[in-house]
Amino acid sequence: MSTRQPSGEMSVVPARSVPAVSDEAAMREWAELLVARAREEGVDLTGEGGLLTGLVRQVLQTGLEVEMADHLGYERHDPAGRGSGNSRNGVYPKTVATEIGDVELAMVLG
Repeated sequence: MSTRQPSGEMSVVPARSVPAVSDEAAMREWAELLVARAREEGVDLTGEGGLLTGLVRQVLQTGLEVEMADHLGYERHDPAGRGSGNSRNGVYPKTVATEIGDVELAMVLG
């Protein structure tokens, strides 16, 4: 991840591993960092373009992509899938209703 310094320069922020969900104290610290950064950047917590909306969208989308790769036996854009008869055939948009609002996902045609 990178961040813009007051001087306008970009700097790399060391990646922090996501704490285990069972580590409540570490998870709270991680969440506080995310919320603080969102506030610094003027990002709302909910709504279109909000932190929680983006996180939910990314987690759901990543979960779908991981499940599809597991099901097909190869990663997206992997040449191993070409001509296999069991490949991805594009995506279509789908709106999913969540507790924090609607989230737009890219569903794989299979």
